[in-house]
Amino acid sequence: MVWLWVVGLLLIIIVNKLYRHYQKQKLNPWLKTLDFEVGPESTIFAFDFHEVIAQPNRMDMIMSVFSPDGWAVFCYMMNPMRLFGALAIVFHALYNNYRYNKGVVIEELIKQIAKAYPKLEDHMGFIISISNNFTGDEATMQVIRELRKKRYSIYLMSNIGGFYFEDMFQQMPQFFEENFDGYYTSSEADGYLKKPNSEYYDVFQSRYNIQQKQVIFIDDKRNNCIGALQSNSGNKFYPYHFISTKQFVQEFQVF
Repeated sequence: MVWLWVVGLLLIIIVNKLYRHYQKQKLNPWLKTLDFEVGPESTIFAFDFHEVIAQPNRMDMIMSVFSPDGWAVFCYMMNPMRLFGALAIVFHALYNNYRYNKGVVIEELIKQIAKAYPKLEDHMGFIISISNNFTGDEATMQVIRELRKKRYSIYLMSNIGGFYFEDMFQQMPQFFEENFDGYYTSSEADGYLKKPNSEYYDVFQSRYNIQQKQVIFIDDKRNNCIGALQSNSGNKFYPYHFISTKQFVQEFQVF
């Protein structure tokens, strides 16, 4: 029974990934023409994290269910009442994202589920490790290093939760410290403000782009790119829809 559940989940992930990749290939990655002279004096770069700077280790995530912590969480959440309660929280967030473009923050979802089922707090370290089971994309990271060498200011602009980012930072401390000027994450202190909420981009501008430079913003979700253009600061954003690492590296070698 467990194996059927795992195989079914894996098939859903693979089909969804292939469909998203196919859909992306038909779109122009630049949502706005670069109509200014790009340079360190006029431009900053803002990068999303998930599936841009780092890629998920999906098989590790799935197999982790067979670890002691994973199995304990799995068995606890297989209680029908708890399972449907957690799914209701997740589907509510996904519906709001689909219907109202509110965005999704895993840290926020986990906090809501753990509040309903406090026993999950005993396994929170494991849950965070699953959520942060990502490996840095070396090709993308190298582009960022090259931009840094050319004296560009670079920022993280991600829906990763602030607390989860602290854990992720410890996995890649040298890369972040050497290449980024600031980190704008979705934090509990800000009520988990997130992309593509237009206020998110305005807050970024007020906190990190005081000089009002042009922002080349890289994100793998097209709605997040559109959200940047629709914000009050939209005239400053030049979104790039990250479709594939190969295409990204080819296009960003010119900077």
